[in-house]
Amino acid sequence: NTSNTSSNSNNTSNSNDGTYMVETDTDARKQIRRGEAVWVGGQWFRVSSAVREGVPLSEQPARAQAPPSVSLQKDLSKKNEQDGYIRPFTTDRLPLDGSLSKTAMTNLNNAKEARAKLVA
Repeated sequence: NTSNTSSNSNNTSNSNDGTYMVETDTDARKQIRRGEAVWVGGQWFRVSSAVREGVPLSEQPARAQAPPSVSLQKDLSKKNEQDGYIRPFTTDRLPLDGSLSKTAMTNLNNAKEARAKLVA
């Protein structure tokens, strides 16, 4: 459920190439695969599947490019894992394929504040 991922996002960090990692308190790997579309802060992204640093997604090897559909029936090529993805997808980090807009950042911060009020 991508809405859980985006609403539970509690922090973002900027890597050297301008791509954002979204920190979550939910392990998104149980529901989302690399290359799938996710809605974060009111903006669509793909979970990063890049295996080559500094190369746009359109120039990544075909096996690392996002599929035409928004979801996958199986994981991307195992060779991608062997080569190594350039952005980690961990229990608390969701790697995005693009930078969050200012509006998306504002939306995430507002959601974080609202969630903190509900939990308090």
